[in-house]
Parts: sequence; structure tokens; C-alpha cells
Amino acid sequence: MTDGSQSLSVRWCAEGYENLAYKGGAILAFLTDVELRKHGRPGLMEMIADLGKQQRSGPITLNEIAKWMKDHDLEDFYQRYYEGNGLPEIDDALKTAGYVVQESEAELTYFGVRNEGDRVVELDPNGPAALAGMKVGDQIGGYFPTRDDRPRYTEQIGTRFTFGLNTIQPGRTGTYIDIIRDGRQFQLPVQPKIIRGGRTIRYVADKNKLESFFSYRP
Repeated sequence: MTDGSQSLSVRWCAEGYENLAYKGGAILAFLTDVELRKHGRPGLMEMIADLGKQQRSGPITLNEIAKWMKDHDLEDFYQRYYEGNGLPEIDDALKTAGYVVQESEAELTYFGVRNEGDRVVELDPNGPAALAGMKVGDQIGGYFPTRDDRPRYTEQIGTRFTFGLNTIQPGRTGTYIDIIRDGRQFQLPVQPKIIRGGRTIRYVADKNKLESFFSYRP
């Protein structure tokens, strides 16, 4: 980052910074920007500009970031998400920034398998996996085809056999599960049943609201 002839840097491998990078630095920066704007501030660029004006002989420190946030009523935010272990859900931040949630129904892929980790602990005796030859005690090593857009589902779907529901694509030929049994690994072809109950969430941008929310007002 440059302010005139002054160059600012952060040693990301130094203690503290590396932790921020691994916990999702880009997401944390976005959430910080949204939080600042919610407080009526110009956003993250204000912090960068303010810290860039300071005379320094080294990189920006976490103490300087913490002090700046405290001075701008974000001390609690800093303690919870910079010093803490977790990050808040990004959904609310996206909605605040100008994204509209659109929900649609999605199919779920039913195998009739209840698993704990990679172990099969219960089978629906009339389910696709049991009929294909899966056994309780089998170890699941993988599956095909995987699903990129994973829908959400709740307990209202009415089944405890949740393996693969939203992680394996529905309606594809050649579906199989990698099984490890008695030290032997093999592919078990399964034709899953398609059930209802999934919901796909998409965020659609409201262009005017986004431009207004993210406009920089020094």
C-alpha cells in the first residue's frame, strides 16, 4: 500500500498476522468494511488512509489496528473476530451491503445411510445403498459425482439417513461410493433415490444499493 512516497507493509508470517491470514483475511477485511459502514464510517479505506498518514519506520502493527478500531467504536468487533477464533456468518453482511437472497427448491440424493465420520453405522434396509450391498461397519473412502452447489436442508426432511443428501449430485448415471471393507477397497455402484426438501440459496446483487453502500465518502 502506498501513500505518496511512503510504502506500508505487514509481515504476514509474523506472530499474530499469520493467524489472521489463515482464518480468512479477505473475508475478515470485507466484514470489517461492512461493519464500519454500518457505523456511519467511510469503510476500510478510511483505516488504510489514516494509518498511511502516520510516520513510521516499520510495518503496521496489530496494536495500531486495535487502537484505530477502538477509537472508531469497533473495539468489541476487534476482540471477537481479530483476537477471537471465529468469524461471524457472512450472510447478514451480504444482505446489509446490498445483496438480495433468492431461495429455490433443490433435490436431495438419498442413499439410506447414517454415518459417523467415514463409518456406516445404520442402513435403511430398503434404501438404495443397502440394496446395492453396503453393510454396517463399512468405511466410506469417497464417492462420485460430488456436488458443488450444496443445498441446505433441515430436520423437516424426516430422515436420519443423511449421508450424501446434499454432497452427491442427483440424477447422474455412474454414481458410486468407495467402500473399504476387511482391508479391501472397491467401488460400490448405487442408484440413489431423489427426494425433496433441499433449498438452494443465491445472492443477487442490487446494483444501486451496492454502489451506494460501497461508495467512498472521505
